[in-house]
Amino acid sequence: KFHIYTREGTKENPHDHQQVKVIDVSAIESDGSEVTNASLGPLFPRGLFVAMSADKTFQLYEWPDIAGKDLIIAPDGIPEHTANGVKPKVVTEPVEFDTDDPAIWIHPADPLKSLVIGTDKEEGGGLYVYDLDGKIIRDKVVKGLHRPNNVDLEYGLKLRGKSTDFVVVTERNSARVRVFSVPDMKPLDNGGIKIFEGEELADPMGVAIYKRPSDNAVFVIAGRKDGPSGTYLWQYRIQDDGTGNVKMTKVRSFGTYSGKLEIESIAV
Repeated sequence: KFHIYTREGTKENPHDHQQVKVIDVSAIESDGSEVTNASLGPLFPRGLFVAMSADKTFQLYEWPDIAGKDLIIAPDGIPEHTANGVKPKVVTEPVEFDTDDPAIWIHPADPLKSLVIGTDKEEGGGLYVYDLDGKIIRDKVVKGLHRPNNVDLEYGLKLRGKSTDFVVVTERNSARVRVFSVPDMKPLDNGGIKIFEGEELADPMGVAIYKRPSDNAVFVIAGRKDGPSGTYLWQYRIQDDGTGNVKMTKVRSFGTYSGKLEIESIAV
């Protein structure tokens, strides 16, 4: 089941996000999901919802099928979800090991050329790139990563004066992140960037990217499998290193942690 909540809270408590509905879908064991309400042409005219599944595929749903016809709360607060599970419009080709976390790149000129980029989570796994028909684009797949976990993307990082879209993926077994340009999936990281340096607990898991509106500075926020409370998350500024590749500079650490279970999903 997926649980759908309002984006905005109440006037009394802006963090009180109300549950809209609970819906059955055919995806199983969904560690990661991603959504956009942007129109992606006739295939997904009102947006796309991507969920990983236990059969080593990603399942692509039309967003209105998940969120509801009008994308608004029913008068009674929580409408009944369908007794029959919503079926995906597209199922991707399977990966080698274990689908985990997706990101959606929206093509700036032709929404039909948008991409889904997802992790195959295992030592020797990789980043898989799919078209909106669920077909793997073989020449864009990045293989041989060291247990890639989560992926996020951002648009318009300036590299040698050129606006570059890119993805960042965590490599659990190497305590690094990898950075690739989108849509060509070329490395931008000189082979990988170490994170949580100097820490005994340094296995990265979740990752999110944030662009500051005031000056378009771009930041990466990474979480880890385990780590001390108060400094569980590390924030890095990502910039051109002067050669057209990227460097990351630590800005701060923060984040309370219970020590019970890892916090994997990060969003800004």
